[in-house]
Amino acid sequence: MPTAPDRLCIICNRRKPAPQFERKGEHIVPRFLGNRRLRTPFVCRACNGALGGTVDLALKSAPGVAAACFNRGVGRGGGDRSSGQPVRLSSIFGEYYGDGGGRDRSDDPLKNPAVKGAVLKIAYESAHLRLGDAYLADPAAVAAREMLSALINKDKERACGLIDAVELYAIDISAFHAAMRAPRSDFVKRAIAGKSCLNSIWIVPLKPRPAGGSGPLAVVTDIEGLPPSYILIGESPYGINAAELIFPKL
Repeated sequence: MPTAPDRLCIICNRRKPAPQFERKGEHIVPRFLGNRRLRTPFVCRACNGALGGTVDLALKSAPGVAAACFNRGVGRGGGDRSSGQPVRLSSIFGEYYGDGGGRDRSDDPLKNPAVKGAVLKIAYESAHLRLGDAYLADPAAVAAREMLSALINKDKERACGLIDAVELYAIDISAFHAAMRAPRSDFVKRAIAGKSCLNSIWIVPLKPRPAGGSGPLAVVTDIEGLPPSYILIGESPYGINAAELIFPKL
Protein backbone atom coordinates (compact mmCIF):
# COMPACT_ATOMS: atom_id res chain seq x y z
CA MET A 1 0.00 0.00 0.00
CA PRO A 2 1.66 3.30 -1.05
CA THR A 3 2.38 5.85 1.65
CA ALA A 4 1.45 9.52 1.39
CA PRO A 5 4.41 11.71 0.34
CA ASP A 6 6.03 14.03 2.83
CA ARG A 7 5.34 17.76 2.62
CA LEU A 8 7.33 20.74 3.89
CA CYS A 9 5.66 22.94 6.50
CA ILE A 10 6.65 26.53 5.75
CA ILE A 11 6.32 27.54 9.43
CA CYS A 12 8.32 24.93 11.33
CA ASN A 13 10.43 24.12 8.23
CA ARG A 14 10.02 20.38 8.73
CA ARG A 15 8.94 17.70 6.30
CA LYS A 16 5.97 15.74 7.62
CA PRO A 17 3.59 13.10 6.27
CA ALA A 18 0.66 14.53 4.33
CA PRO A 19 -1.91 13.38 6.94
CA GLN A 20 -0.34 15.84 9.41
CA PHE A 21 -1.65 18.72 7.25
CA GLU A 22 -5.20 20.00 6.94
CA ARG A 23 -6.93 18.22 4.06
CA LYS A 24 -8.21 21.46 2.52
CA GLY A 25 -5.29 23.59 3.65
CA GLU A 26 -4.76 26.21 6.32
CA HIS A 27 -6.60 29.53 6.09
CA ILE A 28 -4.02 32.21 5.27
CA VAL A 29 -6.44 34.84 6.59
CA PRO A 30 -8.34 33.44 9.58
CA ARG A 31 -11.67 31.78 8.88
CA PHE A 32 -13.45 33.97 11.44
CA LEU A 33 -12.94 36.91 9.06
CA GLY A 34 -15.05 35.08 6.48
CA ASN A 35 -12.13 33.76 4.42
CA ARG A 36 -13.03 30.43 2.87
CA ARG A 37 -10.96 30.32 -0.32
CA LEU A 38 -7.49 31.72 0.41
CA ARG A 39 -5.64 28.72 1.85
CA THR A 40 -2.23 27.10 1.80
CA PRO A 41 -1.55 23.34 1.93
CA PHE A 42 1.91 23.96 3.38
CA VAL A 43 1.20 24.63 7.07
CA CYS A 44 0.98 21.56 9.29
CA ARG A 45 -1.83 21.05 11.77
CA ALA A 46 0.44 21.63 14.77
CA CYS A 47 1.63 25.02 13.50
CA ASN A 48 -1.87 25.92 12.37
CA GLY A 49 -3.22 25.29 15.86
CA ALA A 50 -0.40 27.23 17.53
CA LEU A 51 -0.88 30.24 15.28
CA GLY A 52 -4.65 30.10 15.76
CA GLY A 53 -4.25 30.52 19.51
CA THR A 54 -1.81 33.44 19.26
CA VAL A 55 -1.62 35.78 16.27
CA ASP A 56 -4.97 34.78 14.75
CA LEU A 57 -6.68 35.41 18.07
CA ALA A 58 -4.92 38.76 18.32
CA LEU A 59 -6.25 39.74 14.94
CA LYS A 60 -9.81 38.97 16.01
CA SER A 61 -9.33 41.13 19.10
CA ALA A 62 -7.84 44.13 17.28
CA PRO A 63 -9.87 47.33 17.59
CA GLY A 64 -12.40 47.52 14.79
CA VAL A 65 -12.14 43.90 13.64
CA ALA A 66 -14.83 42.56 15.96
CA ALA A 67 -17.17 45.36 14.87
CA ALA A 68 -16.43 44.67 11.20
CA CYS A 69 -17.18 40.97 11.66
CA PHE A 70 -20.47 41.84 13.35
CA ASN A 71 -21.46 44.33 10.66
CA ARG A 72 -20.76 41.88 7.85
CA GLY A 73 -22.26 38.93 9.68
CA VAL A 74 -19.12 36.80 9.67
CA GLY A 75 -17.31 34.85 12.36
CA ARG A 76 -20.44 33.72 14.17
CA GLY A 77 -21.61 30.17 14.46
CA GLY A 78 -20.22 27.26 12.50
CA GLY A 79 -18.17 26.03 15.42
CA ASP A 80 -15.76 28.94 15.30
CA ARG A 81 -13.59 28.35 18.33
CA SER A 82 -12.37 31.94 18.38
CA SER A 83 -15.85 33.46 18.80
CA GLY A 84 -16.82 34.86 22.16
CA GLN A 85 -15.49 37.66 24.29
CA PRO A 86 -12.58 39.59 22.80
CA VAL A 87 -9.33 39.43 24.74
CA ARG A 88 -6.90 42.22 25.52
CA LEU A 89 -4.25 42.45 22.84
CA SER A 90 -1.52 42.76 25.44
CA SER A 91 -2.45 39.37 26.89
CA ILE A 92 -1.61 37.59 23.64
CA PHE A 93 2.07 38.39 23.92
CA GLY A 94 2.02 38.70 27.69
CA GLU A 95 4.26 35.70 28.24
CA TYR A 96 6.84 37.23 25.88
CA TYR A 97 6.67 40.87 26.88
CA GLY A 98 5.92 40.63 30.57
CA ASP A 99 4.43 43.70 32.21
CA GLY A 100 6.60 46.48 30.86
CA GLY A 101 9.86 46.78 29.02
CA GLY A 102 8.87 49.97 27.25
CA ARG A 103 7.21 48.13 24.38
CA ASP A 104 4.45 49.85 22.48
CA ARG A 105 1.01 48.49 23.32
CA SER A 106 -0.99 51.43 22.06
CA ASP A 107 -4.45 51.07 20.60
CA ASP A 108 -2.97 51.54 17.12
CA PRO A 109 -3.16 47.96 15.80
CA LEU A 110 -0.28 48.54 13.39
CA LYS A 111 1.99 49.14 16.38
CA ASN A 112 0.79 46.20 18.44
CA PRO A 113 3.26 43.28 18.43
CA ALA A 114 0.56 40.61 18.27
CA VAL A 115 -1.20 42.24 15.31
CA LYS A 116 2.13 42.72 13.57
CA GLY A 117 2.71 39.00 13.98
CA ALA A 118 -0.72 38.25 12.49
CA VAL A 119 -0.13 40.44 9.43
CA LEU A 120 3.38 39.03 9.00
CA LYS A 121 1.93 35.52 8.95
CA ILE A 122 -0.62 36.51 6.30
CA ALA A 123 2.02 38.23 4.16
CA TYR A 124 4.53 35.37 4.43
CA GLU A 125 2.01 32.68 3.51
CA SER A 126 0.54 34.81 0.70
CA ALA A 127 3.99 35.44 -0.76
CA HIS A 128 4.82 31.72 -0.72
CA LEU A 129 1.49 30.93 -2.37
CA ARG A 130 2.36 33.26 -5.25
CA LEU A 131 6.15 32.85 -5.48
CA GLY A 132 6.61 29.18 -4.61
CA ASP A 133 9.40 27.41 -2.76
CA ALA A 134 12.09 29.67 -4.22
CA TYR A 135 10.78 32.39 -1.92
CA LEU A 136 11.60 30.39 1.20
CA ALA A 137 15.33 31.15 0.83
CA ASP A 138 14.78 34.92 0.60
CA PRO A 139 16.29 36.65 3.67
CA ALA A 140 12.95 38.34 4.41
CA ALA A 141 11.18 34.98 4.26
CA VAL A 142 13.76 33.42 6.56
CA ALA A 143 13.27 36.24 9.08
CA ALA A 144 9.48 35.88 8.95
CA ARG A 145 9.69 32.12 9.42
CA GLU A 146 12.07 32.48 12.36
CA MET A 147 9.73 34.93 14.07
CA LEU A 148 6.67 32.74 13.61
CA SER A 149 8.60 29.63 14.66
CA ALA A 150 9.86 31.38 17.80
CA LEU A 151 6.33 32.42 18.63
CA ILE A 152 4.79 28.96 18.37
CA ASN A 153 7.76 27.42 20.22
CA LYS A 154 7.51 30.00 23.03
CA ASP A 155 11.09 31.15 22.52
CA LYS A 156 10.68 34.37 24.51
CA GLU A 157 13.97 36.10 23.80
CA ARG A 158 13.99 35.41 20.07
CA ALA A 159 10.31 36.24 19.58
CA CYS A 160 10.79 39.60 21.34
CA GLY A 161 13.76 40.59 19.21
CA LEU A 162 12.27 39.53 15.90
CA ILE A 163 8.81 41.03 16.38
CA ASP A 164 10.37 44.39 17.25
CA ALA A 165 12.00 44.43 13.81
CA VAL A 166 8.66 44.03 12.01
CA GLU A 167 7.23 47.25 10.60
CA LEU A 168 3.76 47.80 9.14
CA TYR A 169 3.22 50.90 7.04
CA ALA A 170 -0.21 52.49 6.71
CA ILE A 171 -1.34 53.07 3.15
CA ASP A 172 -3.94 55.29 1.48
CA ILE A 173 -5.97 52.43 0.07
CA SER A 174 -8.11 54.66 -2.16
CA ALA A 175 -5.02 56.12 -3.81
CA PHE A 176 -3.56 52.63 -4.12
CA HIS A 177 -6.62 51.28 -5.91
CA ALA A 178 -6.75 54.37 -8.12
CA ALA A 179 -3.19 53.59 -9.21
CA MET A 180 -4.25 49.99 -9.86
CA ARG A 181 -7.23 51.24 -11.89
CA ALA A 182 -9.47 48.94 -9.90
CA PRO A 183 -12.00 50.65 -7.59
CA ARG A 184 -11.82 49.48 -4.02
CA SER A 185 -15.61 49.61 -3.88
CA ASP A 186 -15.75 46.64 -6.26
CA PHE A 187 -13.75 44.51 -3.82
CA VAL A 188 -15.73 45.70 -0.81
CA LYS A 189 -19.04 44.87 -2.52
CA ARG A 190 -17.72 41.42 -3.40
CA ALA A 191 -16.57 40.85 0.19
CA ILE A 192 -19.89 41.94 1.64
CA ALA A 193 -21.75 39.68 -0.76
CA GLY A 194 -19.57 36.79 0.36
CA LYS A 195 -19.80 37.80 4.03
CA SER A 196 -16.07 38.32 4.32
CA CYS A 197 -13.95 40.99 6.00
CA LEU A 198 -11.11 40.20 3.60
CA ASN A 199 -11.32 42.74 0.78
CA SER A 200 -8.07 42.11 -1.08
CA ILE A 201 -4.41 41.16 -0.79
CA TRP A 202 -1.81 42.33 -3.32
CA ILE A 203 1.85 41.63 -3.95
CA VAL A 204 3.59 44.82 -5.08
CA PRO A 205 7.13 45.63 -6.28
CA LEU A 206 8.37 48.87 -4.79
CA LYS A 207 10.59 51.30 -6.65
CA PRO A 208 14.13 50.03 -7.40
CA ARG A 209 16.92 51.39 -5.29
CA PRO A 210 18.79 54.40 -6.73
CA ALA A 211 22.01 52.38 -6.97
CA GLY A 212 20.29 49.88 -9.22
CA GLY A 213 19.35 46.28 -8.62
CA SER A 214 16.02 44.87 -7.62
CA GLY A 215 13.75 46.66 -5.22
CA PRO A 216 11.83 45.07 -2.38
CA LEU A 217 8.50 43.32 -2.67
CA ALA A 218 5.63 44.21 -0.36
CA VAL A 219 2.28 42.66 0.46
CA VAL A 220 -0.64 45.08 0.74
CA THR A 221 -3.48 43.90 2.98
CA ASP A 222 -6.97 45.38 2.95
CA ILE A 223 -8.85 43.74 5.82
CA GLU A 224 -11.94 45.43 7.16
CA GLY A 225 -11.43 46.63 10.71
CA LEU A 226 -7.66 47.10 10.29
CA PRO A 227 -5.93 50.10 8.74
CA PRO A 228 -4.91 49.16 5.17
CA SER A 229 -1.16 48.62 5.24
CA TYR A 230 1.83 47.06 3.57
CA ILE A 231 4.74 45.00 4.84
CA LEU A 232 8.06 44.26 3.12
CA ILE A 233 8.37 40.57 2.31
CA GLY A 234 11.29 40.21 -0.11
CA GLU A 235 14.20 41.79 -1.91
CA SER A 236 13.92 40.20 -5.35
CA PRO A 237 11.25 40.71 -7.99
CA TYR A 238 10.67 37.01 -8.82
CA GLY A 239 9.27 38.19 -12.14
CA ILE A 240 6.83 40.55 -10.41
CA ASN A 241 6.98 43.75 -12.43
CA ALA A 242 3.61 45.21 -11.49
CA ALA A 243 1.18 44.84 -8.62
CA GLU A 244 -0.61 41.49 -8.68
CA LEU A 245 -3.87 40.61 -6.99
CA ILE A 246 -3.50 37.53 -4.77
CA PHE A 247 -7.04 37.62 -3.42
CA PRO A 248 -9.92 37.60 -4.40
CA LYS A 249 -8.59 36.46 -7.79
CA LEU A 250 -7.98 32.91 -6.56
